[in-house]
Parts: sequence; C-alpha cells; structure tokens
Amino acid sequence: MSITIIAIVVLIICLLIFSAFIDAVAKTQALNVVAGLLLILLTGLYFLPTGIHIIRGLPNASTKFWINFLLGWTIIVWIWGLITACITKSGKNI
Repeated sequence: MSITIIAIVVLIICLLIFSAFIDAVAKTQALNVVAGLLLILLTGLYFLPTGIHIIRGLPNASTKFWINFLLGWTIIVWIWGLITACITKSGKNI
C-alpha cells in the first residue's frame, strides 16, 4: 500500500513538473511572437524615410536607402532623411 502511495505522489510530481515545463514553453513562444512583431515594427520605422522617398517617387532612392541603412542609427541622419523625404518636391507627374 505504501508503494502505491509513493508511486502516485511521484506521478503527481512528474505531472506538475511537466505542466510547468509546457507552460514555460508556451510563454516563451508567446514572447518570441511578440519579439518578432516588435522587430518587424521597428525595422519598418527605421526605414520610414526610405519608404516615403520611394512612395513619393523621388530620385536617388538607392542612395537614400544606403544612407538610411548605414547612418540612420545616429537619429540626426534619420530625422534629416525623414524631413528631406517629406519636403522635397515629388518626381511624379500628378
């Protein structure tokens, strides 16, 4: 009888540990999804000046991309790129 009780206690402990492991994996996967979405959002925000430049049809889009890619992290260049993309006259004929 005591072996049965010990086996049941061990089984319950194993189930609790397994349940905690599954819960931790689920939380990790949820955090990975959130981190991935945040990375996509921040990447889009980082390349916002280049996107505006391309959508408005301004010339030298590849130059704007490389300046944004290499120097956008300085924030001053990113703000400069955003301002120039917004105030430069569009190359499209409307």
